[in-house]
Amino acid sequence: MSETENDKVELVRLTNLGNLALENIVNMDKKYEVNAKQKRQQMAKLWGGEKELDYFKSVFSWYHPPAKPSILTDSIAITREEGEYFINHLCSHTKIKVNETQAEALRGYEEKGLTKTTSMKDLPYSLFDTIRDDFEFNPLKEVHGVTVELTGLCNAKCLHCYRGGSNGSEPGLPADEIKKALAPMIMAGIKHICFTGGEPTLRRKALLEIIEWAGNYMALKEVPLEEKLAYRYGTPNPTVEDILKTSRYVEMRQELMRQLKMSRDELIAGDWNICNENTEKDVDNLVRNNAKSSLEYAMKSDTYRIDGISVLSNGSFENPEQFIDELQRYGNVDMQCSVDSFNGHRLNKNRGIKGLFGKLKELVKVAKKKKFEIYLTGHNIGGAKTRREEQNSRFFEHSVPTKVLEGMINIGSAAKANFPSRHNRETPSTFGELSHLKSDKDGWCDGFTEPGTIIIRPTGVVGNCLQSYATPEQFGSLRVQTMAQIVNNIQNTRVYKMFKDGRIERYQHEIDISLFPEKFSRSCEPVIITLAYGVTKERLMEQGMKEEEAQKTANEDVARKYGYQKEGEQK
Repeated sequence: MSETENDKVELVRLTNLGNLALENIVNMDKKYEVNAKQKRQQMAKLWGGEKELDYFKSVFSWYHPPAKPSILTDSIAITREEGEYFINHLCSHTKIKVNETQAEALRGYEEKGLTKTTSMKDLPYSLFDTIRDDFEFNPLKEVHGVTVELTGLCNAKCLHCYRGGSNGSEPGLPADEIKKALAPMIMAGIKHICFTGGEPTLRRKALLEIIEWAGNYMALKEVPLEEKLAYRYGTPNPTVEDILKTSRYVEMRQELMRQLKMSRDELIAGDWNICNENTEKDVDNLVRNNAKSSLEYAMKSDTYRIDGISVLSNGSFENPEQFIDELQRYGNVDMQCSVDSFNGHRLNKNRGIKGLFGKLKELVKVAKKKKFEIYLTGHNIGGAKTRREEQNSRFFEHSVPTKVLEGMINIGSAAKANFPSRHNRETPSTFGELSHLKSDKDGWCDGFTEPGTIIIRPTGVVGNCLQSYATPEQFGSLRVQTMAQIVNNIQNTRVYKMFKDGRIERYQHEIDISLFPEKFSRSCEPVIITLAYGVTKERLMEQGMKEEEAQKTANEDVARKYGYQKEGEQK
């Protein structure tokens, strides 16, 4: 084959988005169990139908073992073995033409951002190493959801707001633009969307419109409990005896009987606490008790994975009964609220909303009555000191799932609000001590290279961390790119490379600590401050500023944006 002919041979490869989609499709049965059918049908609507989704899986499934090997080149479908021969010898007789319907499907995948076409001559190394790396180094590998900052506007004036309060310059993207951005992520199989702000209920109409739209493509309608039980145990009304007949428990008993012949000294990590000191009756009791617990767990409706949507609100919206009724129409939608004190007067003052504490209590009562899920997060609650506070504490904790977080993110309004910080480690995080060799809580967050969530900001900027709003560049902007283009290009962004090549670790030593606190309860603040500093400094130097001046300017700029220094204030 001549060089000219070789130049025309192209390989169709999966993008970041395509790899995420394939991973979720291949593992759908495992992830969703009985809900897999519903999930597949909903997703397929964005693919153009189940046939297109099936063909995508059949063509690219070898990317994710143990599926059958096959690869695609432009109008060529070849097995892996044929592919190796084709690449090594460029023999034309290995070509197998795809039909027009399949070719059209392939073109559609590229238009959706799931695939990209690469000339064979441009591949830097082995074809199969290239494909393996596409999957192994996919920054979307851990993504399970999208968080939408619906607006920067807020009706509260929280003393601890990490964003520094309501932002009138960020009203939020139009609903249609948000849907367009969410579509490729839902098509790729994400299972959770979270709406926050600002206060998302200030855009109540847009919020409900987007949730209703998303419900057309996500598995929000949970299947009946009887169907779940039938899927798992073969009957909609299982008994302990039914569970004992399943392969899991048959094998468990066989393993325990084998272990029964062993002495206690022969037991190893992972063994049950059964040995020759026990009897067959002990084995039967252990297996039966385990099966009984398994049945009790299975009877809970929240034990089966399914898609979900969350609304993060301060709880100050009007007509809570009506709003909850509206949300419940769409299926698996919940709400998350937060408190910073069980003292009503203190919370109202901290939040700047008169009567907010009472509204939260009323919201919780309505939700409990309507069996609507509300989750409560506590920040710096501290101990309940008065009798009234103890009563309030018991009310919330007995009414809704309540989780107390450690400390407050000390940026924005909280930077100088002097809220107590709960240091749960002997050595708090500080600049100069972070290392990639340490865990996320003490080192560099891997969210900028392997994010679990993609963030859509009111400005259209796409990133992965709500607190990194002062970073000039993140993954991209929906104002100039599509969501597919943004997520498929994460490896080439400045923030990604800054973490990968170690620049951010060096930049922490350039932080002017006179502008920032010396200690933090965790590494979040030092990480996002250093990132914002590094990006700002590099951009200033690219504009021609000398390094020493760029360092000083970047430090002061970040200090102002994160609330540690006021506009015009000098060090």
